[in-house]
Amino acid sequence: MSQRDGRKKIIIIIIFFILGTVTIVYGKHQLLTWASIYRTSLENAIDLDTQPLYEIPSPDEKLTLEVYYRGGPFLFSDYSYVGVIHSSKSDERKVLFWVDQHYEDIKWNSNETVTFVNKLKDDKTAQINIHDETYDFRKKR
Repeated sequence: MSQRDGRKKIIIIIIFFILGTVTIVYGKHQLLTWASIYRTSLENAIDLDTQPLYEIPSPDEKLTLEVYYRGGPFLFSDYSYVGVIHSSKSDERKVLFWVDQHYEDIKWNSNETVTFVNKLKDDKTAQINIHDETYDFRKKR
């Protein structure tokens, strides 16, 4: 075996070692990110110290629906929205829904219900009673 063949083998081993290390580190990062998203409870879906993307007052203006943006781990291609009900009389907040990017047209249907449309599923409309229901897109597939 010549010295040249020995160098080629060492270079190939180093390249495979670097590629293997990068694959393992990236895979571990993606797995941990995926696990944190799917293990997050609805109540902890958003940091409420951030500013909402937009706010929608209820028809009687006693409550406000705050919609927050939640970015995803895969180059922002899998973002979602979290809806929080906030009372104008108190600081109490309730996480009402967590929907993926395919939901649009989030609005109050009445003082008691909020609706939104799933554009991916033939414009199927979901309706939530704000007093006793929540919606989590991870569980409604």
